[in-house]
Amino acid sequence: MKTLRRWLRPIKRWFNRTLRIDAGIFLSKPIEQDKLPRIDGSHEVSDMTDVTDLRSDLPFSKEEFKRRVREGHRFFEFFVDSEPVSYNWVACTGANIGVLHDLRLKVPENVLYLWDGATVPEHRGKGFLSAMINGILQDQSRNTSIAWTAVAVSNHSSRRALAKAGFQPMFTYVSVQLFGRTLLSFVIKDGRLAKAQPVFDRLAREPVSI
Repeated sequence: MKTLRRWLRPIKRWFNRTLRIDAGIFLSKPIEQDKLPRIDGSHEVSDMTDVTDLRSDLPFSKEEFKRRVREGHRFFEFFVDSEPVSYNWVACTGANIGVLHDLRLKVPENVLYLWDGATVPEHRGKGFLSAMINGILQDQSRNTSIAWTAVAVSNHSSRRALAKAGFQPMFTYVSVQLFGRTLLSFVIKDGRLAKAQPVFDRLAREPVSI
């Protein structure tokens, strides 16, 4: 059996590169300043967008960091007793964000889009991701009334953290690629299917209508 699995492994890798079927969940959370939970004094959320000396242990290069900032994204880190334990990118009004494969979303006015967030492995499962998100929303609530984010269906730990932070699912989306070319993408909401990109385009124009 081990020999068979070893022989099949390259075939599986080839198949995964050839055909990709990925799914995500799009979530939202109304932002009300007086209802956001507070974090204690040992926890701090800091906007690190203008930092000049980027930490080397972050999973993106300085060039990638600068590119994201030029495109209108902001970078936040969450510190516990002065130790960085989580980070999250925020795309503000007008930013054009890739959601999945070729799907894209232009962030409309009064909306905050959170993406590419993570907690360092040794601090996972302690509630820091949801605390960081609420800290970001406290910091940004003067400029927006709703927060959006998206998570892979298979990422159960992030789904739990986002639910703890108060995010509710809006819809599920699926994209299928063959040899890197998108064959189809669709949204599933209330048991109905719709083409995905028009749904994201409509969100950019009418953020509360979906």
